[in-house]
Formats: sequence, C-alpha cells, structure tokens
Amino acid sequence: MHIDRELPHGIDEVRPRLYFPTPSLTLTVATFTLTDQAGDLSELLRSDYQGEIHIDILALGRFGRARSHIPWSRPARHHESGTLGTATDQRRLACEARIKTHEAACWTWMASKFPGRFSTWKLADRPAVRLLLTKNAVPFEDSAKWLVPAGMAFGPDVWRPAGLAFGPDIWLPPDPHGWSLQLANWPRDRRFTATAARSLETAEARQQGGADPLRYLPYQFAGSHSPLVARWAMTCLVSVYADKLAQLRDDAGRRRPGSRPVRQGRDLDDYLIRDGLDASTVVSDLGAFTKDLADFRTGVPEYTGYLVPAAAQARNPPRELVPWLRELLRDQVERLARDTAATTSNVRASAELRQAVANTKLQRVMICLTIAATAIAVIGVVVAIISLVVALHALRH
Repeated sequence: MHIDRELPHGIDEVRPRLYFPTPSLTLTVATFTLTDQAGDLSELLRSDYQGEIHIDILALGRFGRARSHIPWSRPARHHESGTLGTATDQRRLACEARIKTHEAACWTWMASKFPGRFSTWKLADRPAVRLLLTKNAVPFEDSAKWLVPAGMAFGPDVWRPAGLAFGPDIWLPPDPHGWSLQLANWPRDRRFTATAARSLETAEARQQGGADPLRYLPYQFAGSHSPLVARWAMTCLVSVYADKLAQLRDDAGRRRPGSRPVRQGRDLDDYLIRDGLDASTVVSDLGAFTKDLADFRTGVPEYTGYLVPAAAQARNPPRELVPWLRELLRDQVERLARDTAATTSNVRASAELRQAVANTKLQRVMICLTIAATAIAVIGVVVAIISLVVALHALRH
C-alpha cells in the first residue's frame, strides 16, 4: 500500500490500472473512493428548495434596452420572457455542483501523476464514470423519481448486467441489484460522463462477511469494470479528435477580417504535428484492435439494453453493450480516417492556392514598385543632366 499525501480532500483511496490495448495507446483507469462525508448526497436530496421564476422585460422602441433597466419605467409596448426553476432543478444543480467539484479535484491529481492527452483538454472533454450507490432503491427505475436530482432517473441508454446461461433451457435473469450503466450523450457538457449505480443490498457485499460495502463496491468495480471503462474511453478519445478536426475545418472555412494564408497554414501544420499525428496513429491501431469481437470483449463484463419491452424481446432482442461499443468505435475510426484525409488535403490545397494568389499579388506589387523606382531614377537622371547643362551654360557666360 502506498500512502499519497497529495490526494484531494475527501478522497479516501484511489486504485489506478494501466491498459495497453495498442502499441500507440495507453489508458489509465483510476477508481477514486470518497469518504462517507464527502460522497453523501442525502443532505442535498433532503433539503428544502424553492422554485424560482425570473421574468425579463424588454421595452420596445427607441432606447428600449436602456429603458428596460430603469425600475420606474412603465413602457406601453414591451416584450416579456422568463424562466422557471423548480425545486427538483435546484436539487439537481446542487448535486451536480458537488459532484463536479470532486471530479475536477480527481482530474487535477490524475494530470499531475499521469500526464497525457486527456489532461491537456478541458474538463468537459475528459471521460468520467460516476459511481453512485443507493441503500435499497434500484437505480434507473421508473418508480424512483426521488433519484432524479442525483442523475439516476429513468431514461434512455441504460444497460443492465447480462443474464447467465447454464444450458439451452436454464437461464438466469440479470441481477436487479447489480451495477447499472447509463452512457448519456446529452447535454453536451456531459456527453463524456457515464453513470454506474447499484444498491448496497447486494449478494456480494453480504458474502464478504460484514465488509463495508462503501469500500468494497468501488474496489469490486475497479477490478471487474476497468476494461469496460477503458473501451468506452476509446470512443470518447476518437470523438474528441473528431471535434478538433471539425474545429479546424470550421476555422478554415470562416473568413475572418485580417486572416492570412500563412496563419491558416500554420494552424494546419500545428494540427498535423499534434492532434492529427496522434489521431492517425491511434486510428490505425484501433482499427486493428476492433477487428475481432472475441479479442475486443476479452475480460469485459457483459451488459444488455434495459429499456426493451419484455413482449418485444422475442422478435427484437436487447442490444449487447460490448458489441455495440465495438461497432461504434469502428464507425468512429473509419469516419475519422476519411474526414482527416479529406480535410487535410482540402485545407492544404486551399492554403497553397491562397498562398500562390498572395505570391502573384506580391509579384505584381513588386513589379509596380520596380517600374515606379525606375521612373523615379530616370527622372532623377534627367533632372541631373538638365542641372549640369544649366551650370555649364552659366560658366560660359
């Protein structure tokens, strides 16, 4: 056991695991265990909140914006708009603020110990899986509406542990108390944030002979689910590379005042030597890594889709998480490879063409300046000759 004095406040322990899926990609999955006081959201969920209504009045006509900020103004023509914040929204924002505080502290520690590509990006682009535990309630159930502020509400993209098959006629359904996953893709600032939740009343916790489930369950998740988290983080990595490429494409197509082809060429060169070089190498290796499904799912826990109606499962069986992640990653890799080749070639051709046009304009300007300089020199010679002739004529007389 290694004692790290630099762990963030409220973190009891951390369990990092290294994965080398490809020669060019190394992933570190760290599972942080919070103390009971730091990770308890019960106080926020039980607190009383009041709904808030904000009304904005915009005066119409001349100097409307200025008149809208005058308290005693009563404009005859105005426009009203407002927002409504319920008590549930206030609880959700409070829980989200506390969770994001711990996430930022954990990522700061990770960036100092394991610097990498994710540590150089903004916090919203760094993948994170939130481990949330309930006492008795089953997360992501339709009846557990009080879990909405904590992010364990009934919704799409929920995955349950796959059932166990012991023969053609013997099949055990998924454990309702096992880990449940939700891979959210909305809102945008949380598209790289997943949620893993389960109840404390688990068979594994009871079999440990009275072991503390608050410490055992994160340890169990780190040992069994880190490979799954690593594969999900691959999809986040390729998505961020695609976002960087899209930003380069948008900046190249947007003509800003004062933009120069040399600056555009420097931006392209900076992308090619940094994110573009990394993306091309990672894309090539991930294409080989996802080629075989059996190798991709080795050591990864199996999950199935949860929101498929029981009556429709016979003709439309629920999706499997690991094959779905593999297909998603393969599609991302192929799309990023095509977009990278097309974008870099087009931007390079555009930069070269604009640079050629700029060089042609510069040559024309230099020719004009040369002609002007030659004309000035000829005029100077003519003036000098005239002055010399006048001087000689004066000497003769």
